[in-house]
Amino acid sequence: MDAAYLRQHYDRLESDELIRLRSTDLTPEAKVVLEAELASRDVAHSFSTVPASASALRPLDQSLLAPLWRRFVAATLDYAGLFFVLFGVNFPIYLYTPKTFSDLVAYASIGVALTYLFFKDGLNGQSFGKRLLKIKVLERATGDSCSLPRSLVRNAFNGLGFIDWLFALGRENRRLGDHAAGTYVVNA
Repeated sequence: MDAAYLRQHYDRLESDELIRLRSTDLTPEAKVVLEAELASRDVAHSFSTVPASASALRPLDQSLLAPLWRRFVAATLDYAGLFFVLFGVNFPIYLYTPKTFSDLVAYASIGVALTYLFFKDGLNGQSFGKRLLKIKVLERATGDSCSLPRSLVRNAFNGLGFIDWLFALGRENRRLGDHAAGTYVVNA
């Protein structure tokens, strides 16, 4: 590719997309053009001195972070809502259908509940409770909404309960699951 084409291509991309390109395999010419484009936009750090993960290590703006009480209420709403929906479905089925059918529905409900609990934050970064409390889970490196794989990693730590939440008392209000998944929670 020639430099003119690269300049034109990079000019159309957002700065965060250009920063993500730094971590890909680029030709030396493409690296030079990329750095020139970033320099023209006043984006700090040169290609040779900053590792690709450096943007993931920048401090979070404390004013954007969701307060712990809102996160706790959102989690409580998620669990309570899931309980009431499953109870509302399973209890009448248990009362009025044969045991084999009600057992099948109960097992399917457990599967649905676990799927929701693990992947709830991968739905545009908001579970039902987070949407009600107007908070959102973002990926720290990119600022994008939490993805399904990151939601799985993040919520796998919920089983640790109090230990997981102890980490949220730190400066960045990030649970152990947030650290593992590379996520944080902000006011939406």
